[in-house]
Amino acid sequence: MGEPSSVSALGAELRVLVSALNRSIAQRRPPGELGEAALSVLLRLQKSGPQTLTSLCEHAGVSLGSMSQVIRRLEELHYVGRSKDLADAVA
Repeated sequence: MGEPSSVSALGAELRVLVSALNRSIAQRRPPGELGEAALSVLLRLQKSGPQTLTSLCEHAGVSLGSMSQVIRRLEELHYVGRSKDLADAVA
């Protein structure tokens, strides 16, 4: 890598390096171990208590489908449980 000519070039290089580091860490994770997304959700729930799927999506910056998959996996492993939010009920 050459000398970055600007702050944005340095930022771009840093994003590439962080992405490579994340992939490397994920590849070394033992099979069946929880990923970063699942651990992040568990930490959020521990700190803030019950959350809606939408609020978890907003906090993590991911789509509803992605968060649903994470929650489904955590539910299968009995780390979380789901319940109806009465505030979401249609009148």
